Amino acid sequence: MSNKIVKVVQAQVEAYNAGDIDAFAESYHDNLSLFIFPNESFCQGKAQLREQYSKRFTDRPNAKATIASRVVMGKFVIDDEIVTGIPDAHTLELGTIRALAIYEVEGTLISKAWFIYQPNSN
Repeated sequence: MSNKIVKVVQAQVEAYNAGDIDAFAESYHDNLSLFIFPNESFCQGKAQLREQYSKRFTDRPNAKATIASRVVMGKFVIDDEIVTGIPDAHTLELGTIRALAIYEVEGTLISKAWFIYQPNSN
């Protein structure tokens, strides 16, 4: 099972880096839920995912995620991500953020994800 869950999470990261909304959305269940850790919901369902991430890919064309480390346990994948090319809200200069992403995989698709962000560092 762990190879399958790592494969879908890695495919999602690669689609994010390519700005490919179709490949990105294919990694997720239709009834997905995304949260800012621990329980602040910001996206429910594939239609919302497509809408929100299409805008992100357009607004942040230089954003790229690099996986610093990855832990797999059962149906969970935890990625320590370094995301570059994120505009600072105040200066609009491109910066870097660190994020922990916790993905829950059901079958071969991501069903839930929680994100913890460290502030922008330019």
